[in-house]
Amino acid sequence: MNIRNILFLACFVFFQSSCNFFINPENVPLLPLMKEGNYYDITINGIHFGGSRSWIERWDIIKKSYDYRGLKVLDLGCFLGFNSICIKKYRGAQSVTGVDYQSLDQAKILAQAFETDVNFIFANFDDDNIDYEALLGFDYDIVFCMSLFHWVHNKDRFLAYLSKFNKIIFEGHQPAEVEIERFKKLGYQSKILGTSYTGVHQMTEKGRTIILFYK
Repeated sequence: MNIRNILFLACFVFFQSSCNFFINPENVPLLPLMKEGNYYDITINGIHFGGSRSWIERWDIIKKSYDYRGLKVLDLGCFLGFNSICIKKYRGAQSVTGVDYQSLDQAKILAQAFETDVNFIFANFDDDNIDYEALLGFDYDIVFCMSLFHWVHNKDRFLAYLSKFNKIIFEGHQPAEVEIERFKKLGYQSKILGTSYTGVHQMTEKGRTIILFYK
């Protein structure tokens, strides 16, 4: 299977309920035309997958924010796995573990398409019986928590796990000063890395601040 077909399949797995399709003369679906409301807007190998948020803009901030070479990376709320895959393939991380509460089938297919070894783990962050230590452990050099915290119901338990790590790259839904104060109480210093917008039109969409928290 070539990369074009693998990418199509990956997107189809996740967006199958919200896609229109271009059909070629052989009646083979070639490219999903995403309806407005899908997450990432991205072009790969000349194939455009439409969405409400620019992946390139977000990645430009992430890739410049830290030297990931040789590090063990934990990506909480990895979603489609783009960040996990790119950190491993293009930024030299020793290992990357991507975690999400949704199906990770599409993330695994994308990792295959990019010929990248990423360990994906399913975790329901709202499971009352979740044991973060048993499921994920603490053997990571840096943790990503991007647009996830807002959706976690038991925030105290989740923060207790996050606070075990010395370096966290965080993107929240609250203003930067609110997020900084939250982590300051846990003993973290902070460095603002940039602003990632939640839509493809920066002038009309709300920005979310990406912050490095460190001890």
